[in-house]
Amino acid sequence: MEKAAYIQARQNAEKELAELLDKQATVTAELGAIDLRIGQLRELIVGLSRMCDDTPALNPRIMTYLGSEGPEATMHGLAGWGLTDAIRAVLKTHHNETLLPVDVRDRLVRAGYDITKQVNILASIHTILRRLVEKGQAETANVDGKIGFRVKRGKPHKE
Repeated sequence: MEKAAYIQARQNAEKELAELLDKQATVTAELGAIDLRIGQLRELIVGLSRMCDDTPALNPRIMTYLGSEGPEATMHGLAGWGLTDAIRAVLKTHHNETLLPVDVRDRLVRAGYDITKQVNILASIHTILRRLVEKGQAETANVDGKIGFRVKRGKPHKE
C-alpha cells in the first residue's frame, strides 16, 4: 500500500470514530432521560398502588428489572431519601454485585433519586462509600483493576 492509501484509510477511520463518538453522546443522553423516567414511573406505580391498596400486576420482565425482592422492596423509589440511605439501599438491593461508584450513581438515578441536588455527585458517593466501609456496612472488591463496593457479607453490621 502506498502512503496516500494509508492516509486515506486513517482519515476514514477518524471520520467513523468521530461519528460514533457523537452517536454515543446522543445515546448516553437519551439513556439518562430514560433512566430518570423509569424511576419516576416506578415511584408513580407504587404511590398509586398504595392509594388504591393494591399490589401492581407486573409482568415477568418488569419483575426481573426490579429484582428478586419484588416491587415492595425496590419500587418505593428513593426520592426524598438522604444520599447515605439511598446508597445503602442500592448496595442492599444489588447485594450479589460489586458496584463501581458510577454504577451506584446510575442506579440512584434509575430509582428516582434526584442527583441534581449534589454539586459533585461522584465525589459524594465516593465519600459515603468509604464511610460505609469504615463502619463495616460495605466492603471493597476489585472490579477490572478498579475499586468496587458491595454490601458487607457475613456477620451483621451496625447502622
